[in-house]
Amino acid sequence: MPEEQKNTSMGKGHSFSIGIILLVVVALVSWFGYNSIRSQSLVDQTLREQFQWSLIPAQPDPVTPGPRTSVNLTITEVSMPLGTYAGSCEIIDGKTQALLEGEISGVVCRSSESGVEIGIFRENEQLILKKGIIESGSTRGSNFEPIVKQS
Repeated sequence: MPEEQKNTSMGKGHSFSIGIILLVVVALVSWFGYNSIRSQSLVDQTLREQFQWSLIPAQPDPVTPGPRTSVNLTITEVSMPLGTYAGSCEIIDGKTQALLEGEISGVVCRSSESGVEIGIFRENEQLILKKGIIESGSTRGSNFEPIVKQS
């Protein structure tokens, strides 16, 4: 095959390969754009599955009658005790009880007088563990503050 004809054939094959690569890139970008909202909920569900809450009945407090619950959070085999709270606790999973805006997973502990909500929130693409107070007459926490543990 003459040299001139070889270069033309290689140029067409090269252009065809680039065209296929560009088509695949455009398809992937379109797919990711189309599924961005759906993928966020899938990411949240995957994250939710990484958080394992342990709610363990604790010894009663002689000063304050009623049940008490120790709350532990395990993330990828690392367990963190988050405290013992008055009342009974339940996990917020988004199915049996709605999550708050930005909340991925959480626990609500209620006693007859008040309660506490501990939640993992997504803020500015970061996950933050926060605790909020459940005031009398309310069912969910408010005035959330980050939980800071210093070693």
